[in-house]
Amino acid sequence: MKSTTSQYHADPNKYSEFTTRRLNFASWLHAEGLLEFQRAEFNARAGKVEWHFLDGRQMGRDLEDQFDGGASASSAIRLFNSMHEMRRAMTDCQKSIQKPNGEFNHVQPESHRS
Repeated sequence: MKSTTSQYHADPNKYSEFTTRRLNFASWLHAEGLLEFQRAEFNARAGKVEWHFLDGRQMGRDLEDQFDGGASASSAIRLFNSMHEMRRAMTDCQKSIQKPNGEFNHVQPESHRS
């Protein structure tokens, strides 16, 4: 699934936003400083975490094509650190949907609903 670019924001001072559900791609964007990481959110409809980046120049899809074409990271250490940060953001999202007794509020993706 390709990621998405949105031009709508409640805050008129913000630019377009690029969203992806791909952890490896999000880590690469962050490590290379290609787009500014904003936040991670759990998408209940998809049952997955989404990473949101500012994308004022609307380059997200082109960067995703570069990544899919085999673009490499300039520094393994930066990539590892970015992966760690993205995983931490993902864990924080999961904690936000966790029940008080420690169980998760499981949301089944639409494709699996009866």
